[in-house]
Amino acid sequence: AIGYYGIKLEVLERVDALVKAMLEIGGDSIPGAPDSMRSGKMLITSGFRHEIYNQHLRNRGIGAALNSQHMQGKALDCIMGRGRFREAWIEMARKHGFGGIGRYNTFVHIDRGAVRSWNG
Repeated sequence: AIGYYGIKLEVLERVDALVKAMLEIGGDSIPGAPDSMRSGKMLITSGFRHEIYNQHLRNRGIGAALNSQHMQGKALDCIMGRGRFREAWIEMARKHGFGGIGRYNTFVHIDRGAVRSWNG
């Protein structure tokens, strides 16, 4: 099932449950929590990505994977800084079935692919 702008409904439901779980553990008061978390939201910079745009990013050396989970609507890039909140978010994302975790300077990539992690 398609959810919102090509993002799979399952992914949206899981990230919604992830945000709620973070709030239940007081995630909005963990140092480094984004302001949006205080209102129960997480800012997403990238969800579904068309294969042509994915290739454009690869051509520019942005680092998009050849078979990116974004092209299947199974990945999200979530804005956040570094620190304790980021690590709590990643731990909770794993518990909510997100296998791929990519740490970047200003965001964390989560996806429903195989369990793996990387730094970008």
